[in-house]
This record gives sequence, C-alpha cells and structure tokens, in this order.
Amino acid sequence: MERIEMTTQTTKRLRRLIASTAIAAACLLALPAAADQLEETYWGMIRSRSDAQSFENYLSRFPDGAHAADARARIEALKSGEAPSTAPTVTPAPAPASPSEPANLGTTTADPAALIEQTLEQAVAAQSRGDLKEAARLFGQAAEAGSALAHMQLANMMELGAGVPQDYRGALAHYEAAAALGDVGGYVAVINAKNMDYQPDSTFDPAGAARFILELSRIDLAAALSTLDRMGSATLSSLQQQMARGGFYTGKIDGQTGPGTRAALEAHARAGAAKPPSSAPSVGQPIVTRKGVGGITRDTSYDADAMRAALPGYEIAVRRVTLEGVSQVSFTARKNGQDVMRIEGMDGRISHVQVTGSGIADEHGMTVGLSTFKDFTGDVEERCLVNEMRDGSSAVSCESATPAITYAFAAASPVRVDANGSVRRSSVPPQSVLVRITWYPMD
Repeated sequence: MERIEMTTQTTKRLRRLIASTAIAAACLLALPAAADQLEETYWGMIRSRSDAQSFENYLSRFPDGAHAADARARIEALKSGEAPSTAPTVTPAPAPASPSEPANLGTTTADPAALIEQTLEQAVAAQSRGDLKEAARLFGQAAEAGSALAHMQLANMMELGAGVPQDYRGALAHYEAAAALGDVGGYVAVINAKNMDYQPDSTFDPAGAARFILELSRIDLAAALSTLDRMGSATLSSLQQQMARGGFYTGKIDGQTGPGTRAALEAHARAGAAKPPSSAPSVGQPIVTRKGVGGITRDTSYDADAMRAALPGYEIAVRRVTLEGVSQVSFTARKNGQDVMRIEGMDGRISHVQVTGSGIADEHGMTVGLSTFKDFTGDVEERCLVNEMRDGSSAVSCESATPAITYAFAAASPVRVDANGSVRRSSVPPQSVLVRITWYPMD
C-alpha cells in the first residue's frame, strides 16, 4: 500500500483524535449490547488504521453507528493530508466457517492465537445472523482457550439471558476471568456486579467491589476513578474503610464520593509504583524518548519477534481479529502479570505505543502513576485537550515539547474549557495523576 504522507498540522490533528479515542476506551463503563457487538468489533479493528477507505467502509455499513462522527473526522483528517493515490484495496471477506465445523482449540497443534481468532470470528458471525446459541457456544470455546474478549462476550450474554439461560453468578465468573487476564472492562464489570444487589441470584459484595476498585486503580487509575459516582453507599463506605486501614484516607466514613475519597484513591494508585519518581528513570525500565520507547523505534518491525527483541524481559501478547477482510493485530507488553504497554500499527509499521505501566518514565522524569499535572511544563493552552467523562471527571491529554509524545492525566473534577477550546492551567487540578504516555513515530 502506498504510504500516505501528511503535513505536520494534519499529523498533529490525527494524533489528537487517536489520543481522544484511547482515553475514552480506557474509561469504558459497560459492554455493548449484543446487537451492537458486530459494529464494536469492526470499529475496534479499524480505529488505528491510517487509510480513509477503512472508515468509509465503516460508514457504509453503519451510517448511524456509535462511532460515525469519529469516522467522519478521521476521514477528513486523513484526506486533507493525502497525496493523490489509488484508494486502498480491501480484501473480500472469506466465507464464514460452517457452525458445524468450528475450530477445535483443544486437539490441534495449529497456532493457538490463530485458532482463537478463527473461533471469535465464527462467534461474531453467528451473533450477527441471530444464532445466539451458537455464538455462546463458540465464545465459550474461545474463553476456555484464554480469550479475555470471549469471557466478556459470554458474560454479557449470560447477564442478558441471550442464547443462554440468564445467570448472574455465571456472568460474574466470566467477568472475573477477563479481569484476571488484564482486561480493564472485566474489572469494571466485576465492580458493577458486586455493587448491585441482583435478586434472586445476588452477586452483591460491596467489600469485594471496593477491593477490585483498589486493584484497578493501580492498573488504570482513570478507569477506577470513573466508577466512583456509580457506586452505592455500601461499596463507597467499604472503599473508604479499606483506604483508611492503608493510611490513604483520613476523612469521615460516610459512603459518599468527594474530593477526599478521590484523592485517597489517587494516593493508593501512586503507592503501587515500585519507586518514587526521580531525575533518572528506574534502572531496567524502558524510557520514553522522542526517538522511541525502550528499544522500540520508528524502524522497529511491527511483529512479535521484533517487539520481544526491543523489550527484553517483557511478555509480548498478540491479539489478532479478522472480520470481513479487515485484519487488525495489536501487541500488549506485560511485566509481572500486569499490562504495561499496548503497541498498535498496520502494514508492518508501528502507529503508536501507549504506556500505562506504573513507574515507567520519559527522559525528563515524567512517571506514569506518580507524576502529576503540576509537573507538566508545556504550554497548556496550546497543547492540551479535555475529554469529559460520564461521572463528571475529566481526562486531560497534553502534547510534550516534541510532537512525538503526549501525556494523559486523570482529573477527579470537571475541567473548564474556554470558548475557543483552550484549556487554562488553573482549571486543571494540580494533583491530577499521569495515567498514560503515548509515543508516535515521527519522520
């Protein structure tokens, strides 16, 4: 495929769009309903692509879809910087596998990741044609093979009673399995389930919900903060009690969300990092610079072997999804059982790296999970944008002095934006924690 060259202005606008999508995804509050899953799966595969044709294909299938506005914005941004060229060719979709001949994940020696992908593809196809019983069976098969996505889908179907008997406890078990595999959506679903008093098959466990919030805060602080306004007083009281025992909360145990509760959760998250920030990043941790992340640079091939060579000591997990001829591959770097980076790209090239692991820093000491907005020294009005979350909090994304790096901060309270779209430094809480650093390869 001919490479699309973009002006610096267009590149910056596109990176802002990608950053906005990433922040919103990290704060996901619920799994889409089964009827919307085909669209969500399709969008998940194309959202990091850099060809306008992919987004035009999305709009042709889902003209009123949940991501239609984002798709149109991406098309405009991409086309405004495209040199005249032939539109990319999309490979026609292969015929769906027969439901009676699913991939057998337990008795074959083929690539397990490819077999999981094939089974998920069959499950989504069954779901889209209304065969929910077959979809549930296939999702169950992929879940047994270790797919977090399959656990999430099957849990959602059990919760709704779609294709399987309604089973809240069974759904909770699958949400917990997804969380154990590092899925942030799984954590949020478990928290929601344990916070709600379902009848007659109750999963109500406020102390358990609080424990999962605390654990999630050290994996994805923004997602953990976004759950608080949805919690009942029993869960919030338990959360306050647990944080008080840890020395993070000193206020009244009142079962209400307020600045003190949010600040305590942020402090708990910061305490989860191995070492405090310093002028030099921790030894052995990859460093984010203008040129790359650890050993990853703009010249690193977009394949698993190259990622493992660039990040020694890290487990590299591969996720492949193919639907209707569109294939998306992403990589997740893990350390000590925790997801610390997500690498995305296409056509053999890296498009961006999202760093979320606590303790990983840039060359100036800005450290995920430890540094706060008061440490950001850039031009806030020119380089920051705000995403408002459903719970009233805000996610603030700022460019560094070099356009290759952006920082995402979790603000516990709303951040005001001027009529011209500018963000004033005084409107952002100085203790907003750095939750993500994103690096983009620049030519």
